[in-house]
Amino acid sequence: MKKFKHLTALLLVFVLAFAFVSCGDDAVKEAEQTVHNMFSALKAFDLEALNKFVEDSEDITDTDNALLTENTEEVVKAMFGGVDYKIISSEQIDEDTVNVKTSITAIDMKPVFKDFFASAMQLAFTSAFSDMSEDELTAKMEEMLWEKITAPDLDKITTEVTLEVSKEDGIWKVDADDNFSDALMGGLEEAVEEIESSFGG
Repeated sequence: MKKFKHLTALLLVFVLAFAFVSCGDDAVKEAEQTVHNMFSALKAFDLEALNKFVEDSEDITDTDNALLTENTEEVVKAMFGGVDYKIISSEQIDEDTVNVKTSITAIDMKPVFKDFFASAMQLAFTSAFSDMSEDELTAKMEEMLWEKITAPDLDKITTEVTLEVSKEDGIWKVDADDNFSDALMGGLEEAVEEIESSFGG
């Protein structure tokens, strides 16, 4: 009888352990699937879908309200469309949180933006001595930016980030923090800050 009780208790331990591991596997799988879904929506620039998988998705899509016209929206699509990623590993922190270590490869925006800025400054200087309207200048700059960002053989930069994926009300979402945004933008924010600081900004 004692042997039977001992065997039953041992069996119960194994069942509980297996249940815990299975739950952990499910959480990791669901979190990783959320990351896959997020990147699919991002590469397609499907903002409605992206909002389902990212907490505060506007933090990564609202690059600059002042510039996000119809044409520059196409530029952002081109940026995100060229993003590649790879899930390296995942670690379950608790029942509702999984950290997904991800390698993100994006266009290296530092040289692209600096090249664009130099060309834009030259164009602005030239337009000051012509009868070019402000709308025409803006259109030419947008066309120039499009050419720079869609040029063949652009350099890429790869960054490793840890994405925190959390479940709230039964829904898994990725926390779009600054590190994630910087990786997606390929150093664009840093390039802008460097240029601003060179002008004493």
